[in-house]
Amino acid sequence: MTPPSNMRRLALLVLVAALTTPPLLGADTTVGAHVIVDRLFTISDSAVGPELFVRISVSPGLALEASVSYRRYVTNGFGGSYTYTVATDQLPIFLGFTYLFSQGKPVRPWLSAGLIVAPESSNTTYSPSGSSYSFSTVDVGLQVGAGVQAAVTDHWALDGGVRYTPPMTSSDSRSQGAYSFLRFQAGLAYRF
Repeated sequence: MTPPSNMRRLALLVLVAALTTPPLLGADTTVGAHVIVDRLFTISDSAVGPELFVRISVSPGLALEASVSYRRYVTNGFGGSYTYTVATDQLPIFLGFTYLFSQGKPVRPWLSAGLIVAPESSNTTYSPSGSSYSFSTVDVGLQVGAGVQAAVTDHWALDGGVRYTPPMTSSDSRSQGAYSFLRFQAGLAYRF
């Protein structure tokens, strides 16, 4: 299952905005990309995917951060005489604030907190009958994180961290947002 076309369009829009946004408010504005690994608690499921982010400096050390990522979970199980596969696509969008410590230093620890909105599309298929059902929903919650940005050159840096999201509010109890998750992220950032 591929992500719905509106999810792909939204990801493309965020990518274009992140890559074309000039440093509007400060010299410390950063754009970048991460590889993410999300680990769902309770059902012990993981997903690997891409993330694009922009941090717009609003004062020394403080940045408004926005990111969009894509993740796909596939869970297999069984129940008596049948097996099932659940394939879930999510496009989490984060909007919050990040504080980067050690202004002017090559290694800068950071803390972040904000809102996460995750449109989700899920499909469950049963075997051997082949029957299936699908649903879509939007999960909303909070996310906190900590990490480090280490300068490689004047403009390029390695950026990595860990983020935690408690169970999110969803209009559908079958949603993956019903589980808390831990996100590990690592990638490159370009500072203007």
